[in-house]
Amino acid sequence: MKKKVPPGFSLIEVVIAMLVFSIVVLAIVQGITTLARQSQSVRNRTFAAEKVMQMLAELRSVATASGSGLQSLANLDNYDDGSTFNFVLTTHKDVTSPADATSGNGALKFKRKVTILHTNDSLSRMVYVRVYDASGGALAEGASLMRTSVKDYFPTQVYDVYLLELENVPGWWTSLSTLRPTLDNVIQDLQNRNPGLELRIHYITRLAYGRDPFYTPFINQASLASAAPSPYVYFYPGLVGPNDNGTN
Repeated sequence: MKKKVPPGFSLIEVVIAMLVFSIVVLAIVQGITTLARQSQSVRNRTFAAEKVMQMLAELRSVATASGSGLQSLANLDNYDDGSTFNFVLTTHKDVTSPADATSGNGALKFKRKVTILHTNDSLSRMVYVRVYDASGGALAEGASLMRTSVKDYFPTQVYDVYLLELENVPGWWTSLSTLRPTLDNVIQDLQNRNPGLELRIHYITRLAYGRDPFYTPFINQASLASAAPSPYVYFYPGLVGPNDNGTN
């Protein structure tokens, strides 16, 4: 009597099983490789960001060094890398080797570029610090407006400026208080662009009518408020629009 032989796998089944197993293993390997690459990229960007912050702090100490304010900024200008790259990841002049502990770039995996731009204010500079990988891909960037802590003395011209911001006059098309921050920024920018200029701003926000009849509010009834200048300082707009009946 013949014994029954248990069924086995055919060659085709074995090949298919090996192919499926190879695909699964390849997918796992690719996933591990991708995770490792992403992890390395995160480490590189973190390291580059730390170096950017470090070099900005170093340059800020140069800008605020004791002595003449303009001399401190002249020293700061010397740290500009121009169009070249530098593998030393520190701005300390006594460090010339990328492998120095302060630089930490012994493998030359990173390079930096420092750009220093003049501003309209003679006592400040705009400083950009960028760190790239060795192939030139940007990893981190930082910028800071640096101002010397020692002021050079400029002759100062002071002007008292009185601005009308009459909030209790009905008929205006907008709330003047919302425009005040914008005007304050414009005035501050004007002073920054002109060292020695000081504007003392005085806002007149309320109408005040005294007992003098010449302070009686004027109300224009004949023409629109925008059509002709008012003959008085204290006034109500009166006619303010084409469809207005003069009751505003």
